[in-house]
Amino acid sequence: AKLEELSKDPAIEVVSVGGMAEMYFPMKCHKGILADVNVRKAIYHAVNLDEIIKALPGAVKAHGVVPRSMIGYDSSLPQHEYNPEKAKKILADAGYKPGQLTINMVYIAGPEYQRRGAMIMKQNLAGVGINLETQSMPWATFFPLLADPETAPEMYWFYSAARFADPHGMFWEVFAPDALGKAGFNNGYNNPEVGKLLDRAEVVADRDKRAEIYRKVNALIVKDQPAVFAFEMPYTYTHRSNIKGVIPDRLFRTYLYYDLYR
Repeated sequence: AKLEELSKDPAIEVVSVGGMAEMYFPMKCHKGILADVNVRKAIYHAVNLDEIIKALPGAVKAHGVVPRSMIGYDSSLPQHEYNPEKAKKILADAGYKPGQLTINMVYIAGPEYQRRGAMIMKQNLAGVGINLETQSMPWATFFPLLADPETAPEMYWFYSAARFADPHGMFWEVFAPDALGKAGFNNGYNNPEVGKLLDRAEVVADRDKRAEIYRKVNALIVKDQPAVFAFEMPYTYTHRSNIKGVIPDRLFRTYLYYDLYR
């Protein structure tokens, strides 16, 4: 609401751009209900991401693991399709009956878009016969649980932001085998091929060749569906309308100050 008010002021510019960050809903892949890829894929089709992102101005529905502004993004990958009937069919074909499955999900206490999104997801999953139990936690309480897939929730909201203008860190901290346990935030997903490719990308200096490796990693992870790839996190900038040369920094959420002038 405050951004809407500012945008009405002709003396102020409000700009939202896709940052080098994404919101995921990682799912526990190594045990329990979500170890079945059919359940994970059903959840992906049951969740109405278009409705969820309405609560976060500027958010764009994700298309794979990395945002559009980074190498490794692949527009040819299948994009999210909200299709409850398809979700129901996947579950039925896998032998699950309506109401048979119950899953817990944690979101961070405080951000309204997460609370609202969790309620939408609860309603969405109920529509395909899955019971979703939601719980909010302060980050300080939630963070230690993520260090071990055994203590992590079955499903949760996780914001992954690049540390540098390369998606290696985003891939690694959530989806690399080496990120299982206290090293990262991997919720039980273990694809050795993903690990090998990421190890290879670390020593490839050529940007185009590294981008090709990342596209392969992206495709593997999308196929395995260890998470709902939800949306690109929007970075919103405000500045006086008489300031020129404004270039938003999509990595560090600031400006390139040397280019500013009046």
